[in-house]
Amino acid sequence: MRGGRGSSQLYDVPAEGYEELYGREQEEKYVEIFRRIGVKNGWRVLDVGCGILLLLRFLRKIGFRGLYVGMDIDEERLRYGKKYIDPMSDIVVADAHKPPFRPKTFHISTIITVIHLLRLDALREIADKTEAIMVTTLLKKRMDLGEALEEILGMLGKTLRLQSEGSDEIYLTMLETGSLKCRMEGLG
Repeated sequence: MRGGRGSSQLYDVPAEGYEELYGREQEEKYVEIFRRIGVKNGWRVLDVGCGILLLLRFLRKIGFRGLYVGMDIDEERLRYGKKYIDPMSDIVVADAHKPPFRPKTFHISTIITVIHLLRLDALREIADKTEAIMVTTLLKKRMDLGEALEEILGMLGKTLRLQSEGSDEIYLTMLETGSLKCRMEGLG
């Protein structure tokens, strides 16, 4: 998601094959994340680096009917995922370093399996658009970014790091400005 690179430079597999290769792994992360934080139908969710809208499909499957906005710089992936858009969802072509939203527009922002493609300062921009919770995952093969990521997240709010053997790290950050009451084990 660094300014203007084509999808062939960002991803190791085309949009059509992403779900087959990584769909199950992504869903396992979603289950763990939303088991911890829950989700209410009145909430607004921003999915940074949404790709083919796997998170939207998961949220609808678990009964979430709130607003979902997927944001990605890769138009090919968004075109592929567009078929899943419903009246309470939308997609935006935008760079995560300059999200085109007003401050505190979203209750939850997710940055799942994409932080390694961004400059870490994008986290501040995304946090500015988020009222309460920011969810970030870090690929297990990119743990070299872990210390810097934890430092930035720690400046943004109280962060719980979830570790699971052989899987990506999951960080749940309750933003300092967040006023929303959330059900989060270990946070609050």
